[in-house]
Amino acid sequence: GIYRNADGAVTVTLQNTGSETARDASLRMLESTHFRPRTDGVSVGRLEPGETATATFQTGIANVDEAGEYAANFRLHYDDENGNAAESAVRTGSVPVAEGPEFELSAETEALYVDSIGAVSVTVENTGDRAATDARALLQPLEPFSRLSTQGNLGTLEPGETATTTFKLEA
Repeated sequence: GIYRNADGAVTVTLQNTGSETARDASLRMLESTHFRPRTDGVSVGRLEPGETATATFQTGIANVDEAGEYAANFRLHYDDENGNAAESAVRTGSVPVAEGPEFELSAETEALYVDSIGAVSVTVENTGDRAATDARALLQPLEPFSRLSTQGNLGTLEPGETATTTFKLEA
């Protein structure tokens, strides 16, 4: 699925409802308040009257405060039967945006002394309504410590599940 304030894929099915063939057709997702397309256009080739095609766009999601259905605009660019460049009117579709994974985390440190190596254990809980696949915890620079490890893999966290990873630090 596609989640609020994240990047994801939007798949669209379109149909040529006109009476002419659309040649060398390319569908574009138009930027809007909620969608920032990362894909410029998707070629759908030749569309005969009544024929359908599918296009998938990579897009960023912005300005979405809660899960729900949001309008996305599309336009088809094509060559008509006389070889002239043409474009459709803007068409609007509805895209479902989910909450996605949400997290709570806690950290515990071992005693850290100057000129010694210690560790911080970070526990992450998925408090959202969706699984988080390939979840990772990243440790940012933290003065006066030197990071000996910067990333911990947590795997897949289903809603309500927790995982713990440990980062080594030098004081």
